Amino acid sequence: MLSTLRTARPCDRTWLLSLLNLQFCAPRTSPDANLRLHSFTGRLAFVFCLGLFCAVWADVGNMIWWRHPPLWTAFHFAYDTLSWLLAGVIIAAIIKTGQPAETSESQ
Repeated sequence: MLSTLRTARPCDRTWLLSLLNLQFCAPRTSPDANLRLHSFTGRLAFVFCLGLFCAVWADVGNMIWWRHPPLWTAFHFAYDTLSWLLAGVIIAAIIKTGQPAETSESQ
């Protein structure tokens, strides 16, 4: 694939870089993952990871498709990441969840 990337026309190179971006950003978690949203740090980490995913998806995609300069992309990536970290702190402080349910198997 890398040899194709070197010899490709600019449009083809954009498509290949976009496919690499999609592969990097594809969620790789199982649907039954234990998210541990009962603690402040768990909720903060969840919101921050979603924001990080959005920042990578949008900012790297903008650099590929619209040819934004890398420094401009890095600035927006840092801005988006810090914004979602602050949003995660606020959301995690406001939203409270109950304790995890105890599972008891009585017959």
